[in-house]
This record gives sequence, C-alpha cells and structure tokens, in this order.
Amino acid sequence: MEIIADTHLHLYPCFGLDRAFSVFLDRFQGEEAHVERVACLAERYDCFYYDRLRAGEDLLSNFIVEDADENSLVLRRKNDNRALTLLPGRQIITLERIEVLALCTTATFTADMRAADLIRDIRQQNGIPVLPWSPGKWFGGRGRVIDGLLQSFTPGDFLVGDVSLRPVGWPVPLLMRKARRLEYRIICGSDPLPFSEEENSFGMYASRIETVDNDITPAMMLSSLLANKAVNIAGLGRRSTPFALFHRLRKNAGAKKKQTAG
Repeated sequence: MEIIADTHLHLYPCFGLDRAFSVFLDRFQGEEAHVERVACLAERYDCFYYDRLRAGEDLLSNFIVEDADENSLVLRRKNDNRALTLLPGRQIITLERIEVLALCTTATFTADMRAADLIRDIRQQNGIPVLPWSPGKWFGGRGRVIDGLLQSFTPGDFLVGDVSLRPVGWPVPLLMRKARRLEYRIICGSDPLPFSEEENSFGMYASRIETVDNDITPAMMLSSLLANKAVNIAGLGRRSTPFALFHRLRKNAGAKKKQTAG
C-alpha cells in the first residue's frame, strides 16, 4: 500500500475548507496523481473541525463526507469523485512551550503538561506523538528538552516532524540529525499558518509512505512507523524558500496584530 500523507495540517476559521482539500487533491501530478491522499489534522485547542464534520455539520460545499471507520473520514469531491482520507488529531503546547502533535486520535489533552508526560498520555490514548520542528523553538532551553526526549524515549515512542517552515537551504537542524542517528522516523507536513490564503499550502510538503501490507488503514500505516515496519518513507513536495517564508511569517504577524487590535 502507498499513501501521500500531509502529516501536519491545521484548519482555522479563516480558511476556505473546500479550497484547502481541493488544493491537496490536485497537488501532485504524474505517477503521484492517483496515490491515496491522507490529511492528518493537528487541531489547535479552540478548533474542532473533525468533530464537526463527523457530526454532519454542513461545512463543505464541494465534498461529500463519508465515514471510513471510527478514526477517519473520507472526503469525496463531487465533481470528479476523487477522495482523500481525513484523520483526526490535536496540537498541544507543553509546559516547556514545546509543540507536540497527537495524530490519529479524537482524544483531547491537557495543555501545560510536561512533554514527557504528554507523549506517554498520547500513546495511552492510542495516538501517535510527533515532535515537529518549529522556527526558533528547538534552540536553548527548549532544545535541551527535545534532546532529553530523544535520549530518554525510543523510536517506538514518537515520530519527529519536518515542516515547510524550515526554509530551503536551511541546514538540517542538529537535533533532527541526532534523531535520524537514533533511528527516529521523520515525517513531513505543511504546517499552515492561521491567516487567510494559507490553505493554499495544503500538501505542499508531505510524506510518501509505502508498506508491503495492502490490508491496512492509513492510520495503521502511520502507526507502523513507530514499529519501523514501513518499507519506505520519503519527503515529497517542497519547503518554503527564504523569501516565501519571510512573506508567510510577516502575514502571520500582521494577522495576529489585527486580531489583537480587534
């Protein structure tokens, strides 16, 4: 089985949801055009779009929402019958101000937990913990916390995330290199920012994952990465250029300023 999974997606009130999912479906051409798409949500504390879609709320005009199983939805585009799998998940900020993702779970988690305790809690809820790289957040004291997590846990406990916000030409961060040496699996995601038009980044940076097992769900496939059972995983797409990243971060800062002023 083979999937293209964007493993770091947020949905925000300022997004056009139909646009976001269509962009992901149309992102890759050629041999990737017909590979199954998987959108892994990591929803902010105040966003519950997965629950709203599952409950039947009318949030999409161009897609039909179908139940796949208890932990996934299928979004089928009306005009061409193409579909993607939508997986639930949460974004949590720990006591140490480290971002942790809980993929493939509908559970909610307490903010301000220590990162180590949160990772254990996510695993107990059958979720997949991910430590995503983030600009400026893997240095100093927070970097030492990340380093400690890499040392005290094993590759079977959590995944490491690379994101489109790590600009092209930026060296692979030291802690990400260390994670690779320790055989942690690294997955890729777009990590859209909370301002209008960022839905156009859906699928820009993703993982192409293959296994020899065809009788497996996308969520099980991602879980298999913790057991190192995936045959192959590779980054697909592109990260932001330095200029594009500057533009994205500036627009994000402007949106935050406008929200604060309002």
